[in-house]
Amino acid sequence: MSQGLNLTGAQSTSQSNTDDGRGLLTVSNVLMTQLERCWQDGIYLVNLRHRFWRLTLQLLSRYCSFVTRQISSHQTPTEPQTTSTPSTSNLKPLLFLLVDCFQLIAYVRVALPAHISSKLGTLDTAAANESPSSFPTWLTECLEEVCERIHQTINPLQSLIVDQLLRSCLNFSRQILDVPRQYRRTNRSLPTTSSTYVSAMIDPLSELGDLCRTAVIAASCAKPALEQLINRAVTQLSEAFPKAPH
Repeated sequence: MSQGLNLTGAQSTSQSNTDDGRGLLTVSNVLMTQLERCWQDGIYLVNLRHRFWRLTLQLLSRYCSFVTRQISSHQTPTEPQTTSTPSTSNLKPLLFLLVDCFQLIAYVRVALPAHISSKLGTLDTAAANESPSSFPTWLTECLEEVCERIHQTINPLQSLIVDQLLRSCLNFSRQILDVPRQYRRTNRSLPTTSSTYVSAMIDPLSELGDLCRTAVIAASCAKPALEQLINRAVTQLSEAFPKAPH
């Protein structure tokens, strides 16, 4: 289900301590690299600028479609025979995809217009009348539409991550049913320490917090959203626990 959500070499081996504006997933890094290549000297051709602009929009559109397909594939698993419990190892690519969406939005709003504008120059009178330090209005408006489309995938991604996390945590609540059986019709002393299911339920949430801290190092722009994600997960877990099968 996580096909295409491969981690970059830096993230799969050792963590980078800098916010370099790049993605945590290979697919995101490849996208940003190819977007820059479209406008590099030796590749970009002035007479075909309309085609390079079209290719830029197509690349961004394909990425949006890719994110949407990932959400859909995790919501409707293609392997019904699989009964494994969701874990943070499954959530890690989804979380990093969420972070990459924020990274890409920042890239499209700041870095990409600079690459494109430097090659286009003043192609029309409207652009010529604008401040030299600003980007053409048509350029920023088109790219902002792309950003809005990327942003529309963020809430479904957050909901998917929280849903899978809750299923992972609440799966251990079934162990509550075993507690009475262990002491029924026995002379065993009543438990005085927390049952193992308590820490088992909290561990996935703690691991998600660790993943968020790792992601923030590489993408500070995603920090508010990740804080919101953790708060949302804690709130929904607290509300769902009393309703879990005990």
